[in-house]
Amino acid sequence: DGALKLCQSVRDYLVPLIMMLYSEMYDAGPMDMASAFDKMPEALTAVDDELAEAFKFMEEYGLYDAESLPDKQSGIAFTTSIPAYDAPFLFMSWDEGYSSLTTLTHEFGHFYDFWLHYDDDVVFNLDSAETYSQGLELLMHEQYGQFGGDAETAKLSNLQNLAVSALIYQCALTARF
Repeated sequence: DGALKLCQSVRDYLVPLIMMLYSEMYDAGPMDMASAFDKMPEALTAVDDELAEAFKFMEEYGLYDAESLPDKQSGIAFTTSIPAYDAPFLFMSWDEGYSSLTTLTHEFGHFYDFWLHYDDDVVFNLDSAETYSQGLELLMHEQYGQFGGDAETAKLSNLQNLAVSALIYQCALTARF
């Protein structure tokens, strides 16, 4: 009961504060989708060649939908597997802000996890599912300068998001808001 009350308090008081801070303090500038996709393989290669190989596979076979369209809800991003494609699929809505690069990086981490373990009989676990995605976000920090914009602000925003989101995310799961 006490944990649920804590989760409710986080939802009611901390989430609005964090949203205000994010919107006011961490604008790293615009990020063009086509340019980001063009630069992503080189940035991924700097981390690991196999990441770049998986990204090229995703692009070659059109295993993503990232365009912002009027009928697409912004802020929604996920990666799933599509059995008919026998491959993972990345879905997001690009918002022309630097946060979209972070979202692409995060979701591509999930894509890479699926890509590596597609044939494995692994039981899905929400906690371990974030290992590749959040780990890739951290590994890509040194590559942010390749994309233009304010890379240092983008790093700070991402680090704050990762640090705080763990608490907020767990409370969201518990409080079901």
